[in-house]
Amino acid sequence: NTPTPGGPTNTPTFTPSITPTATRTPTASVTPTFSPTHTGTATSTPTATRAIPSPTATRTQTLTPTPTPMGGIGQHDFQQGLNNYAGVADAYINRWEPTTKAGSWTNLNVRYRASVIDEHSTLLRFDLSSIPSGAYIQNATLTLWVTSRTVPTWMDIGLFPVLRAWQAGQATWNQAANGDNWNQGGCNGVGVDREETPATTVRVNVASGAVTIDVRDIVRGWVADPASNHGLLLWPVNSGATMTYVFASSEVGTQAQRPKLTVWYGGTPTPTSSPVPTGTPTLTPTPVPAGLVAYQFRQGVAGYGGTTDAQIWRYGPTTNYGNDATAWVYATTCTSDVCVDAYSDVLRFDLASLAPGSVVQSAALALCVTSGGSNSNHLKLDAYRLLRAWAEGSVTWNAPWRSPGANAVGSDRSGEVAASAIVTPQDVGQCVTLDVTTLVQMWIDHPGANWGLILRATDAAIPNGGVVGYPFGTSEHWDVAKRPNLTVILDANVTPAPPPTATPNPGPSCVKLYLEAEAGDLYDQYTTGGDSGCSACSYAYVPDGAGNNDGSMVVFTFYVPETNLYYFWGRTRAPDWSSWKQKFSIDGDAPETWPFPNVGGDWTWRRVYDHDWAPVSRNLSQGWHELRIFNEQDGAQIDAIALVQGWDCTPVSAGCATAQGIGKV
Repeated sequence: NTPTPGGPTNTPTFTPSITPTATRTPTASVTPTFSPTHTGTATSTPTATRAIPSPTATRTQTLTPTPTPMGGIGQHDFQQGLNNYAGVADAYINRWEPTTKAGSWTNLNVRYRASVIDEHSTLLRFDLSSIPSGAYIQNATLTLWVTSRTVPTWMDIGLFPVLRAWQAGQATWNQAANGDNWNQGGCNGVGVDREETPATTVRVNVASGAVTIDVRDIVRGWVADPASNHGLLLWPVNSGATMTYVFASSEVGTQAQRPKLTVWYGGTPTPTSSPVPTGTPTLTPTPVPAGLVAYQFRQGVAGYGGTTDAQIWRYGPTTNYGNDATAWVYATTCTSDVCVDAYSDVLRFDLASLAPGSVVQSAALALCVTSGGSNSNHLKLDAYRLLRAWAEGSVTWNAPWRSPGANAVGSDRSGEVAASAIVTPQDVGQCVTLDVTTLVQMWIDHPGANWGLILRATDAAIPNGGVVGYPFGTSEHWDVAKRPNLTVILDANVTPAPPPTATPNPGPSCVKLYLEAEAGDLYDQYTTGGDSGCSACSYAYVPDGAGNNDGSMVVFTFYVPETNLYYFWGRTRAPDWSSWKQKFSIDGDAPETWPFPNVGGDWTWRRVYDHDWAPVSRNLSQGWHELRIFNEQDGAQIDAIALVQGWDCTPVSAGCATAQGIGKV
């Protein structure tokens, strides 16, 4: 029978391989190793386009690890029979067989019927007494194995924290243990038997195989208050039909299919004070040649508080990790030379203290590997420029991205690898450096486009590449020396230019900004064409026949001279009804369809309308902003875009000989 909660258990050790050994009784002597991957269904990510050569990694700093009771973050698997662990209790309970004890059965059923909701539910608990009090829980996942289902459709299963003790060998629909009935049958006494709302909900839609669920916050609560760990009730919240999902229990013969709780934990973080306001960074003590000046950006150093970062995780798609001390970058499910990005890291530095017009001689981003990787493979760490605003306290794998994982090239991130580094086991306790000179110069020139970068791992075409992950210190790490560090060296002999202002437009004074379409940053298949009817004799477009909705775009980063309400106008041409739409996005908003007027006619100024034919206007603050135009239909042509003040203001054009306005800024 399954041991009851509180029974004797053994301390789990690091698991020795990706797939657990199938024997029921492992040997008593186990060599701890790191378990390298998660179980889950992964979706391939887009292949990066327009890649540029990437610098190799250099090692810049040897870290002296801060002693902790448990060392660095490590992965620990809790699974019945694995390394002599015997702390799982589970049983399913059946509304129509209310006195049946199923704690020794090999199946765990969850059954939904609309009229009664929960016909079958499952109780599940893991003994976590081996995790030291106060341990820092970085991540935790619950893996369940679907053995069958009665209907080929989905079920939403809620994980409700149980509020009272129960015995696996005695629990039924009526009782938690012999002589101890539930407050309401099926562990349904809200506030007595279980919580009213689930701690998390997962949609299951597989005929057979593993389902991995993010349970980090649940485990954190149990470790902080061990007496509250009465396990979970797996309860059918909703389904596409009356049906049953059958999961393997801790008694099933194949060990790899038994419920598994994987917890990444380590030393207790030292409490940190509230974030300090962003300040002007001071010169680093590192000497630099005459004529250069060096600035260091590291959270908590010289009053700087402008770093934001967070890990995002494919298998915890709605969980925010913005307060975590470490962030993993992890490649999994590699086929040929391409891997799936299981973990990525978003990172941004506030560079407002660097004056516009500054010339960057070099910029180096140091990322510190805090503990051992998942195995001995090498990881290629690629940095991509982010194209969308995000917040440290709310960013997840799913949000705010157009495609989960920030994988919409041209909308969430650039398709170009801006910088790279190779991480190996020899880098543990050290920092690797990425050359981000080009990125930092762009952010100084266009502050409104500084949404940081994302660190990904999808390229296995390196020596010893493959499935692997490494943890890096974040801006919340308790050891300041392990936080991300950006060192920027500027040319001290260059006087920074003041913010740009618009060149006067020949049209009315209410036209405040005039953007030549061909002067924007053109990506993928967006290109320029010539026409004597255009201002500056040129326009931007995706050639007819190149394809629709392909991610091609043109990007404008512009400076607004005064805070005000601005109306957007466009000078466009739509050759036919298959070439009369593009999409636009302002300051990272979700792209909206922009229909062009005068289909089949010549160049014409019209207001920019959204898909509902509502005129587009924005309250824009003084400072830098970004406008992106995405290809929705190839062949649609854009000459210029104007931002005006006042509903009655109408732009005019000067023709081919005159390039108006600020163009590309």
